[in-house]
Amino acid sequence: MTELAPILFPFFRHTITSVRLAVVRTLHDFISIPALRKDWVQTTFLRLIFQNLLLEEREEIRRVSLATWREALEVVMPNVSDIGSVAGINVVRAWFESCMTPLGQPLDMSHLIIIGPRDSSEVHSVDKFMIAQDVALDRQVVWKARLATAQAIGILLSMWPAEVNIWFSYRQTRY
Repeated sequence: MTELAPILFPFFRHTITSVRLAVVRTLHDFISIPALRKDWVQTTFLRLIFQNLLLEEREEIRRVSLATWREALEVVMPNVSDIGSVAGINVVRAWFESCMTPLGQPLDMSHLIIIGPRDSSEVHSVDKFMIAQDVALDRQVVWKARLATAQAIGILLSMWPAEVNIWFSYRQTRY
């Protein structure tokens, strides 16, 4: 699994909707099978799932992504002993900042994992309108994506061990 699951990562934001859905469903199934190793559920995977919630326009893909997020956190959270064990304070901060980006303002590209060419002119990007927060987009789609990310952060915080003070760590790196 350690080698197989990451092979699917480049297809998270594929231009074909059914491919994106199949990738998330497959990885959700991998996480759900108790007998399979889950050492591949690490920061990159969490970032890609969160990114799916932030950028995805299709409700079904967001729904499966949120279920996968919850399953992934159930795998990693029992082993959290410090902020760096899950994603690091910078990644958690990026999730907060992405979720709170004002509507109509482009998302910070440094918070995203771009697999493949970074120059959007080289590739048809299914996400370019969501990244740009193009006002021509249906605002309801953007709001639903933002609500999904807020729900994901809520799930993360509800599972966070009380002995690990994320807020202190956040303030220390922020100021």
